[in-house]
Amino acid sequence: MDNIQIDGNLGKAPERRESFVRFSIAVYAGESIAEGKKTKWFNCAAYDSAAENAMEFPKGAKVRITGRYRLYTFENVERDQIIVNKIIAYNPWSDTPEEPEPENDDLGDDIPF
Repeated sequence: MDNIQIDGNLGKAPERRESFVRFSIAVYAGESIAEGKKTKWFNCAAYDSAAENAMEFPKGAKVRITGRYRLYTFENVERDQIIVNKIIAYNPWSDTPEEPEPENDDLGDDIPF
């Protein structure tokens, strides 16, 4: 099978297209900068309910994406080989906590003391 699950950070806010949502995920490899910590980028697309779920993620959110993995290679005009990683996400979710809604503590003039 060509399924993949990755944990990373959302590169920018998801962008809605005609029938899908697209976004990119940064995945870090290596233990530290001294060891040559590198970033690998994955382009992602989500459809239907997965797209609605992905639209709620803010830029920089820690996310886990499960989906189908595709690797595309092609040559550009200069005849350089271009490699593109793409994931068709069917289960995106974020473990970045949402900002809590401010509570309305306005008691007005009804304070008993």
